[in-house]
Amino acid sequence: MRLVRIVVISIFFALLISCKPETPQGKICGKIEGYANQTIAIYSAEDVYINLPYSDPLVVVGTDNEGNFQSAINVDEVALIHLFTIDSLNLVATPIVLHKNDSIYLKTSVFNTSRPSFSGKGWQINDLLFRQRAKLEQEFRDYSMFEWPMDMYSAYCDSLQRANTNCVDTLVDTKQISPKVIALAKADARLFIAFKRFEYLQNHINQTQATWGYLLPTAEYYHFKQTLFESTADYWFLPSYSQAIGAMLEDDFQNLPVVLHNPTQAQEKQFLYKLSIIEHQYSGMQQQVSLVRLASNFPKFLDEPNAFNLIDKADSLMQMLSQNTALNQFYLNKTKSVSQIKPGLDAPNITLPNSAGQLVSLSSFRGNVVLLVFWGTWCPPCLASMPKYIDIQNHFRDMDVTFMFVSLEALTYDIENWRSFIRGEGKIASQFLHGKPFTGVHVVAKGQFQNSQVKPYAITYAPSYVLIGKDGRIVEPRVHLDHQLIEKITALLEIE
Repeated sequence: MRLVRIVVISIFFALLISCKPETPQGKICGKIEGYANQTIAIYSAEDVYINLPYSDPLVVVGTDNEGNFQSAINVDEVALIHLFTIDSLNLVATPIVLHKNDSIYLKTSVFNTSRPSFSGKGWQINDLLFRQRAKLEQEFRDYSMFEWPMDMYSAYCDSLQRANTNCVDTLVDTKQISPKVIALAKADARLFIAFKRFEYLQNHINQTQATWGYLLPTAEYYHFKQTLFESTADYWFLPSYSQAIGAMLEDDFQNLPVVLHNPTQAQEKQFLYKLSIIEHQYSGMQQQVSLVRLASNFPKFLDEPNAFNLIDKADSLMQMLSQNTALNQFYLNKTKSVSQIKPGLDAPNITLPNSAGQLVSLSSFRGNVVLLVFWGTWCPPCLASMPKYIDIQNHFRDMDVTFMFVSLEALTYDIENWRSFIRGEGKIASQFLHGKPFTGVHVVAKGQFQNSQVKPYAITYAPSYVLIGKDGRIVEPRVHLDHQLIEKITALLEIE
């Protein structure tokens, strides 16, 4: 009886063990110079977009006092991963490939991540992916190539594409590599070269004629676009996919009849036209990534008519599409960056030091119409606008209008130059101010665009102008310094 009981128990445990699913693992280890006794977060490549993660990590692992680390990761067939330091530094720009039961050894440095080395069982494909991208970037580093005739440039791109494909195929012939990874390697090169083909169209006229213009090629030039984005949609997380999508969107915009007939007027409404292209001409992952690319430029579109109505329309379209965590989070972050300066909202308060070091707050001017000017002593267009700044202040002298100039300066030395400038001292001030003090309310934002007081205004270029009503609310998040501005300020003064 005892023997029977032992047999039954043995069978039970054998069945229990056999029911436990196997968890294939891959192993990644290495050494990160300059990163001792810290943590590394390992993410799936599909949770990373534009070098930032948008999910919880797969694994968090620590380094020892020499920067060594090792970790096992669950792998079904192949895993594509990224490694990030605690301060969000991506240690390898291209996805790291880890096959089932594979092992990778990575050596790099937080001081220079552009030269990682791979060894171990699966080093070849990782080395190929990284070197392939670095080599292609090097091939196009000489901008004089944009001067080449169109046929010559197109043939050169074709030759690079063939050489890269042959390189991948040669590696595949000798190693066991997942078809998914083979497709990724080929897609990355194809997309990057496509991006450079579009970039040629944006730069050729400038390089050859020293004037801005978009080159409209023959239909044959676009042979590289056939099935490009449909066949590479699984690799939307590659930087090259985003680059190529953004360049294609610009190309489709430049080929619109309205742009061809009236380019200047069309440029002033490019947000409207590009959103229409995305909505009506694109689909699938093409549509999602192009919307995200458009969102990256929301701050630059704020001076367009009905900009926030268009942002709302883009939001609705994004919500209708199939959900993707990384893309959605990236998009929401870009939308959030402009959310505080929507017309009708209270203007975000700014509290910054004046030339005497005393703090001055925007909120203290409530009751006045305020023109908020973001500028810098380093900015030629800002300096060239000095006569306009003086004229418009003279026009509204002794009225309830405040002109608040926020100077975007980088270093302490620059701030000293700013102090001298607004006093009318120095060669530059004598040229633009004729030795007279610069009128207006002046404060300085050290750190330029990254200053915490400036960020709510989504300033990406100088000069930028924000119009605020007497009630302290945003009237226009971007206005132009022209005759219409005087009319707008006058109208606001008449509002009780």
